[in-house]
Amino acid sequence: GNGLVGYADVQVNLKDINDNAPLFPQGVYYGNVTENGTAGMMVMTMTATDYDDLEEGTNAKLKYSIEKNVIDENTGTPIFEIEEETGVIKTAVCCLDREKTPDYSIQVVAMDGGGLKGTGTASIRVKDINDMPPTFTKDEWVTEVD
Repeated sequence: GNGLVGYADVQVNLKDINDNAPLFPQGVYYGNVTENGTAGMMVMTMTATDYDDLEEGTNAKLKYSIEKNVIDENTGTPIFEIEEETGVIKTAVCCLDREKTPDYSIQVVAMDGGGLKGTGTASIRVKDINDMPPTFTKDEWVTEVD
């Protein structure tokens, strides 16, 4: 035998499957907010990564939400909110008081278009402003001078 040999170029197109869950590489992210501010103040941005193909389908398209928020004890409403598309965290209430609660921790979820989830923690510190006048420990002080 003399066999015949043929050659052809073959192009293979791989389709992305949702085999990567979103992840927050740092795990814990840190932000600050000034006390006594208004509702809607930007605190920080949480950004997750998804290694699926962003150009194909929605497997790498992320939506953000807050899984474990902090509730304002006066109003019963969540203290923070997050923009679903951008991961920007803002205050949902006004007038946080550093002397009452100096820091908060919330859990953020990133979910991709295929339903896979990843979580990260936002650690938020309330920055002090000079809103507490000095006070004496007693109403009246007595001393003697020789």
